[in-house]
Amino acid sequence: MTGRSEFLYERFLKKFSFGPTECQDRLFREVAEFVTCDDADILVVNGYAGTGKTSAMGAVIAALRDFGTPSVLLAPTGRAAKVLSGISKRPAYTRDKQALAAIGQCELMRYYSKLFGEYNQVAAQVLMTKWTMVNDDSRYNAQNTFDQLLSMGVIPIVNE
Repeated sequence: MTGRSEFLYERFLKKFSFGPTECQDRLFREVAEFVTCDDADILVVNGYAGTGKTSAMGAVIAALRDFGTPSVLLAPTGRAAKVLSGISKRPAYTRDKQALAAIGQCELMRYYSKLFGEYNQVAAQVLMTKWTMVNDDSRYNAQNTFDQLLSMGVIPIVNE
């Protein structure tokens, strides 16, 4: 790790309320390297539910916010539906997955609000579709929404 990434890594640990697991520690190191490199635009964090990714990312975003670095989170709806289906111990068909996704979005945003509230930060849900990206007017409106949320210090959480 470089001096800058080591510094960020230490800041992530200070913001984190717990002793990190091995995976969380690796996540903190990888994010610190990602943020301090010059050639990366997007970082994908994935893994099984319940591994502490969201809690760890809350600490990362809080630390980055201290330096004035805006962050946007992307949370896929379909994945949340699959997880909820697993928890309910029943198969989920297409219409069930859509219903579970709708329920899951409320629960997910409640979780994000609670988590980021612990860091005195506000999260907002932004719903986007492929149309948002390919239609000029929709894309312009989405960009304005992101710009305004980020200028207000709000963390946009994007769902499809």
